[in-house]
Amino acid sequence: LGGSIFILFFNLWGRTLENHDYIRYAEVAKEMIYSGDWIFPRYNGEIFIDKPPLLFWLIAFPSKIYGSVNPFFARLPSAFFAWIGAIVVYLWGRKIWGENKYGLISSGILISTHLYFWQGRIARTDMVFSVLILLSLYFFHLGYLEKTSSSPSLPDSRFLKTFLSFTFMGLAGLTKGPFGF
Repeated sequence: LGGSIFILFFNLWGRTLENHDYIRYAEVAKEMIYSGDWIFPRYNGEIFIDKPPLLFWLIAFPSKIYGSVNPFFARLPSAFFAWIGAIVVYLWGRKIWGENKYGLISSGILISTHLYFWQGRIARTDMVFSVLILLSLYFFHLGYLEKTSSSPSLPDSRFLKTFLSFTFMGLAGLTKGPFGF
């Protein structure tokens, strides 16, 4: 857990936003903060409907608290979701193979892959989208494995896990559109 935080968050603020997409996403979040319009993202004053708004919201919330959009806050959602993805892969590996070491190996391999590491450190929708899909599949799998509660007075945990699966699927739709579904 600590190692993955260090790997993903170390010097996240050290580089400028060098790609046009990264700058565009940060600018949309900045205009969202300044205009106060959190529903219709804008880029250079024009409504920006090229991407759904979830990533812009995730950049804008901490930036609004801090007072400005900077490279760290633009990259923070991707790094945070990469970390969550590593945790989910650990939990899923442990659940499937029954031992902690398999979860750690799975998570370690994931964090050490070049593309996962790179996507976790740039300001793009890809990491947020892929981890939301991973969460959707994870909770669907947990719900699928669980037996239905026989007692009508107890809440059905299987329903909750399936509901979480569809919730993360919906959030993935807010990240990249209909591909999330």
